[in-house]
Amino acid sequence: MNIYDVEVIENEINRIASINDGEIPEEKLRELVEAQTRSIEQIEKLCRYIRHLEQFEENAAAEIERINQLKERAQNRMESIKNYLAPYVKARGKFDAGTFTLSTRPSESVILDESFDTGNLEYNNVKVTYKPEKEKIKKDFNAGIYIQGVSIKHKNNLVIK
Repeated sequence: MNIYDVEVIENEINRIASINDGEIPEEKLRELVEAQTRSIEQIEKLCRYIRHLEQFEENAAAEIERINQLKERAQNRMESIKNYLAPYVKARGKFDAGTFTLSTRPSESVILDESFDTGNLEYNNVKVTYKPEKEKIKKDFNAGIYIQGVSIKHKNNLVIK
């Protein structure tokens, strides 16, 4: 195999991953690793690809944050415009403005201050979540304590510096 064959495999993996929500068959990964481990330069290219994916992940997270901020700003602008129009529409009553019909409707919302008793079950929904303490479980399990439903998976993590 040469470097161009590796690119063909990478393109095929990207195509499969895009179809399968990022899942890549082990055989394709194995084929890619075998092709690239034939030389140190090929391994370096794979590491660069991992760095690229890490950067892509960081960029995607930043883009999600940016889009969420844009969404929040748009919501604030809409609310501000609605608050500006509401007194005028309330005073005038229901009317048409081009293709739009404007009117107001009464509503009520509950405002809670610091003195509200969140422990009062009559006025609160209780949501209980359980999160296993994996470090404690691992420590006890490795100390020989039997914990039903627990096993330890050993793996080798790749470190790229």
